[in-house]
Amino acid sequence: MALTDTINPNISIELYRYLCHNIVGSEDHVKRIRIRNAVWDNIESIKDTIITSGSFGEGLEMRGSDLDMMFVLNDFIEVWEDKKSRFNPKMTYLFMESEDVKPGYTLLNLEYSICQEIINDWYEHNGKQYFSSTLHKQRYLQDTFTIHGPCILNKDGTFDGAIS
Repeated sequence: MALTDTINPNISIELYRYLCHNIVGSEDHVKRIRIRNAVWDNIESIKDTIITSGSFGEGLEMRGSDLDMMFVLNDFIEVWEDKKSRFNPKMTYLFMESEDVKPGYTLLNLEYSICQEIINDWYEHNGKQYFSSTLHKQRYLQDTFTIHGPCILNKDGTFDGAIS
């Protein structure tokens, strides 16, 4: 018998309900927080898309937890799985390459960009330009932020931001 056969398929729902009832409040309280976050994200997303994520984004306001935010730069970058037929010279075009990478990951190949700032976030491999998340995050670092996995984290550990 495999380990996955013994795991309850509803374990994430059970964990969510446990957290709601025993740690953060009722399911209605959690739903209200999630709706508030969605409204806030819509108001803040006039120009760029901002998404409240992590435990707080899921409505779980837990003491000591940080605030996770994703900032999606969708006004000048497009990512495509297949080649795009339309072309806009003001856009940056990235194409996904998922061969020879770990499951759940992809390489982002730079097809075209007029923006010099974006070009500084790339490295060359086998004659192609690829996005480097480390170089990209380093552009946003200041004395008050450090790299924390896919995000940048402020020094007191209360804010985790991912630029997407």
